Amino acid sequence: NVNCKYCWFHSPLSKNRKDIADFGSEWRQEMVAWDTFAALVDDLAELDTTEDILLSGKGEPLLHPRCLDMVEYIKARGLGTTLFSNGVLVRDAARRSLVEHGCDLLYVSLSSASHGVYADVHRGHDGAELDEVLANVRALTALKAERGAATPRVMMVDVLCALNAHEALDFYEQARAVGAEHVRFQL
Repeated sequence: NVNCKYCWFHSPLSKNRKDIADFGSEWRQEMVAWDTFAALVDDLAELDTTEDILLSGKGEPLLHPRCLDMVEYIKARGLGTTLFSNGVLVRDAARRSLVEHGCDLLYVSLSSASHGVYADVHRGHDGAELDEVLANVRALTALKAERGAATPRVMMVDVLCALNAHEALDFYEQARAVGAEHVRFQL
């Protein structure tokens, strides 16, 4: 939903990649069916898996209409869950659900510390959306504190590239300011 330039699947720059030719508009609309998802989680619970189930969706998992139900389903079976997000949709209902159901870890892939870089990294999006994402994370960490919840732990992610590498220290400070427990830099 924000078309990050560095995304392997959704970058507006990926149209020239030969191996992504099959990822057209139909693929972008596909979502795992609930029955398939539930069967996979049930199998993992039966196998006593110890690894978190990662909800990433090769894009924004909160676009799936039942994403938060998926977190609840996973946690009800005693399994760990990690959700990858760009933070735009981590709004009130999502925040409450993630805290109430005990999502273990929330990755927020933001990769910018200024409005200009945000707009450059997320083609077609106003840099002001950065403020919304930071407000969402700040509100999530405040909700956790208010409820005495340890989860979800928040990891702010900065995918370093030529567009944003100069902001690495600012990104770190920004993550601290919104209450993130972890910061991850990756190429």
